Amino acid sequence: MAEVGRVWRRWYWSRVYRESLPPAYRGYLERPWEGRREVLEAVVGWQREGGVLYLFGPPGTGKTHLAVRAAWGKAQEGKRALFLSEWEFYERARLEAQDPEAPRLLDQVDVLVLDDLGKARLTPFAAEVLFGLVEAAHREDLDLLLTSNW
Repeated sequence: MAEVGRVWRRWYWSRVYRESLPPAYRGYLERPWEGRREVLEAVVGWQREGGVLYLFGPPGTGKTHLAVRAAWGKAQEGKRALFLSEWEFYERARLEAQDPEAPRLLDQVDVLVLDDLGKARLTPFAAEVLFGLVEAAHREDLDLLLTSNW
């Protein structure tokens, strides 16, 4: 039964993660990432060890593609992975703050990709929520992958 549970988690969480991706990003799962070797080594280390990984650089360098593929690998291991833009993340956080009965994001995922960090204005609320997210990853409650142009 334990093996059946593992197989189901791999199938189910891969599917949930794929559906969390914007349609334009789903093609990244089919295409291999091509880029600098040291960046790929950092991502492989994150996949193995977990924690926080911050990918930054100019637009078009493959940060989102690499993040999508990295979390896909974790989802295929049966981890509860989710892809959110910065805007989606802050919107979820606002809904959680308004409704104490709402399910908490950090209770629902093992892996979170937060894409395009730095595009939203950093309000005191956003800073507090982002700090809490990084703190959860630091406590090893969550594997966090952040991408940003900054």
